[in-house]
Amino acid sequence: MIKTKKTMEAVVGVVMIICPETGYEISTGMETDQSTFSHAPVFFARTYCPVCRTQHEWFAKDAWVDEPKRRTGSKIRRPHLRHSEHAAR
Repeated sequence: MIKTKKTMEAVVGVVMIICPETGYEISTGMETDQSTFSHAPVFFARTYCPVCRTQHEWFAKDAWVDEPKRRTGSKIRRPHLRHSEHAAR
């Protein structure tokens, strides 16, 4: 677990993925700390997307832990630009 030097408490965040249809960042509903998530074995999961209203299948390598200090309070966030879209700009 990630621990802060001051409090020695784990920093728990929400596992996020990108909706492949809309590009929005969405919550998977899973909570963990970055260290545990990065050391987890490869796994496959499904998450219902409230944006496009379908199930998305994803691997752990396609997700990240959104830590509380970065979180905006919403479970759905702005569209995420893909690498090819960055290059076009």
